[in-house]
Amino acid sequence: MYEEFKAFDLLNSMLKSNTSFRVTFEEAKKRGLARRFNNNEWNLIKSQKRVCVTNDKNRVLGFDTNKFLPLFMKGYNIKEFVDIARQLSYSYDNISIIQDGRMTFQKSKLSDKDYHYDWLETQDKIIDPRLCIVVDKSLKEIFGYFNNPLKVLTAEKLKLDPIYQDRKKTVRTGEIEFGLKGNHFK
Repeated sequence: MYEEFKAFDLLNSMLKSNTSFRVTFEEAKKRGLARRFNNNEWNLIKSQKRVCVTNDKNRVLGFDTNKFLPLFMKGYNIKEFVDIARQLSYSYDNISIIQDGRMTFQKSKLSDKDYHYDWLETQDKIIDPRLCIVVDKSLKEIFGYFNNPLKVLTAEKLKLDPIYQDRKKTVRTGEIEFGLKGNHFK
């Protein structure tokens, strides 16, 4: 079912046109160190109760119940990856957001302005919502993921950020709270 989503268009294109990436991905996949998004990620995506993702023209693409999965179906994860990565992060308890990183395998597929890259990291995994893959963190450099440590929103920082935590609660429960804890529309 999910394999037909436009979310996989960039990954499928890279697997067809970039031999080095294809060999790296397939070898890691055989060893159980890389895979496409599976039911684990799709269930997290489907579980979100509220979504607010904008496109590059600041037009809201989704702000309602069960609107996150259709954004992947339409392939918005490829171009709107900054908001998609942040939105997906709300589904995890202990996640870091890597902002404005680079993925060298994609340099030939992306214009210079699109070369910056956001993804998520757990203690041991890279979760790449742009390609819809999960990669063992031990292969970070082999897959060409590079980032500036100053641009990382660590799990520890996110746990202490009241606005992030309020939004995370809203995404998970669907309830919007205003008041002393924070304002979702700051």
